[in-house]
Amino acid sequence: MPVINFLSQIAKMFDAELTILHISNYAFLKELEILLFDTFHKDIIQSISYSKISFRMLRDCEITEGLNRFCMDHKVDLLVI
Repeated sequence: MPVINFLSQIAKMFDAELTILHISNYAFLKELEILLFDTFHKDIIQSISYSKISFRMLRDCEITEGLNRFCMDHKVDLLVI
């Protein structure tokens, strides 16, 4: 999780919100994806101390379209993949 730690340090400097987004097309079993996302979420919360981190999981058949829609709907300033 060094990348998320690095991004949280940058976000702190600007008092910015950091959203971790997972877009799923449920290529895996839905329950498995949710379990993996929840486990990832808990690991991040335990290892990163930044209060402005949020987690989102969205479903979209087209990952690129889901990313574009999220960025437009939430007025995202920076997208890191």
